[in-house]
Amino acid sequence: MLVSHIACITPEPDDNYDSFGSSVAINNKYLAIGDYLANRVVIYTRDNSGQWSRSKVILPPKDSIPDRESYGFGNELQLDGDFLIISASVTKDANKVNNPEGFQQKANFRYYFDERYLY
Repeated sequence: MLVSHIACITPEPDDNYDSFGSSVAINNKYLAIGDYLANRVVIYTRDNSGQWSRSKVILPPKDSIPDRESYGFGNELQLDGDFLIISASVTKDANKVNNPEGFQQKANFRYYFDERYLY
């Protein structure tokens, strides 16, 4: 089996990229890269020549669990056609809540890709 290097996708120089690439979803048109510590998902779009370019950054919806906690958005991704499911997981340790076991909250968000924009 022959394996060859096609492209290298890296975060922007100013990005905090401790978790960049912790989750990835790809199809023939879009590449979604999770960056849950930065609380975002970065979208790359493939052009007709096969080159990938950064096209959008998706942040959690305002006042959602990951928005309030400032992390966790994009820890899991699923891309099916023009639909992207972004999972968020936020864990509170026992020292931050009145519960000796702490707790975990999860949420899923659905996005639709359109030729003109993402919504």
